[in-house]
Amino acid sequence: MSVIVADASLLGLAELAPNDYEIRSYCGRTIPEEILDQAVGIFIRSTTRLDAAALPETVRFVGTATVGVDHLPIETLNERGIRIASAPGCNARAVTDYVLATLFDWVDWRQKDIETLTLGVLGVGQVGSRLISRAKKLGITVLGSDLPRADRGEFSDHVPLDVLLRQADVLSVHVPLTKVMPYQTEYFLTHELLAILRPGSLLINAARGPLVLVDDLLQSLHFDVVLDVFPNEPFIEDVLLDRSWRVTPHIAGHSVEGKLRGTELILRQFCELMGESLPSMNRPDFLDSIARQVSSGGSEIERVRSNCSLAAVCEDLRTSLLGSAANKRSEIFDRVRANYPLRRESIVLPNSNFY
Repeated sequence: MSVIVADASLLGLAELAPNDYEIRSYCGRTIPEEILDQAVGIFIRSTTRLDAAALPETVRFVGTATVGVDHLPIETLNERGIRIASAPGCNARAVTDYVLATLFDWVDWRQKDIETLTLGVLGVGQVGSRLISRAKKLGITVLGSDLPRADRGEFSDHVPLDVLLRQADVLSVHVPLTKVMPYQTEYFLTHELLAILRPGSLLINAARGPLVLVDDLLQSLHFDVVLDVFPNEPFIEDVLLDRSWRVTPHIAGHSVEGKLRGTELILRQFCELMGESLPSMNRPDFLDSIARQVSSGGSEIERVRSNCSLAAVCEDLRTSLLGSAANKRSEIFDRVRANYPLRRESIVLPNSNFY
């Protein structure tokens, strides 16, 4: 029997995988070498540190149920002829819920009027484009900045970054982590750029931690900060906790729907490679068996808030980490993240529109 090695958190894998495969699950950030023997497919998430040298010759496929692939040893996998798959857009709706829920809470805290806000969206891909659409329907003025797409003629509404920073009351970042010029994003939110942000504004980073250096963020004190990702994740310094209004343990995309989409998208590609077919699934019943919808009625704000409450996980992460020993902090981060209950997305879609 062929072997699939998979992160235990991949929702729906057991239900959707072809019957003639043995599934060996693991937990944590590393894959135990003893379960890799005879594996043909490796299914991971962004937290896994994949050692390409440890993969047996039998491996033909590596799939990550995430949008980005910056955590994968791409060059080595390509050299070995291993097919790489990811799941772009799988959690885009969930991340927009997270950003909007954060924005609604911040507006209340700062006693602002949501309809007078200007939202700046940096990166207008799967998440950014959905966020722009939803924010406009709420009466929020939105500016989008995406230089790569603008250069390719794919985004005519592009606003230069410095203009966006000067005008935005809220900046939400949704760019991939890239280390290659001319569109390098690693540590690109420098102190000089952050200094342009409007006093009293809000920065939300639910994309990638290394987009900004800790020191640069600490030098910029004139705006509020919300972090779901961190430069040295899973290690978080107390200074970052003190600097941020809200911190969450990389759970912006943690919806039941998003996780199932991620599993399905990479499993489909695996089945194509192996000449297999993906079994059918009654998604609504399966999703309800994992987590029932808190609210599917009411206003957009009410639906988002009821399905994506974030204050409790922020408090758990902050109180658990503050003052803890350095050698325990990564373990604490992973515990709080693992204990975060999967939520439903606020947009209820028919089964046929699941993607």
